[in-house]
Amino acid sequence: MNLYREDKYVTTRQVNLKEGTSSLEFPIKEDHRGVFKYSVAVEPLPGEGDTRNNRRALFVPVTDQKPRVLLVEAQPYWDTRFLLRSLHADPNLEVSSVFQLSRDKAFAIQEKTPGR
Repeated sequence: MNLYREDKYVTTRQVNLKEGTSSLEFPIKEDHRGVFKYSVAVEPLPGEGDTRNNRRALFVPVTDQKPRVLLVEAQPYWDTRFLLRSLHADPNLEVSSVFQLSRDKAFAIQEKTPGR
C-alpha cells in the first residue's frame, strides 16, 4: 500500500490480505498545525475488473489540542452509556456530558485533562 501527501509519494507498506479485514498504520508527523491531504493506494490485482476503489483520500487535521466532544441529553438512556464509553476510550478526545434528570435537576461530567 502506498501513502501520498498532497499527491506526492511518501512511503510504501506491505499488507498481507486475509479473509475479513486487515489493518495497516502509517505514522504521520507534521512540522506545523493545519489540515493535510493524504491518500492511500493499492496496486491493482491481476485481472481486477474495477480499480476505481483502489485509492482513497483523507484529510488529517494536525493540532496541539484534543478535539472536544459535548454530549447533551434530556435523560440518560442505556444506549448513551455505551456511546460515552466508546468516546472515553479514545485518548484523542476530551469528552464532557450533561444530563437533565428532571425539570430543575441536571448533572454534568467533565473529563479532566492533564495540564489544563
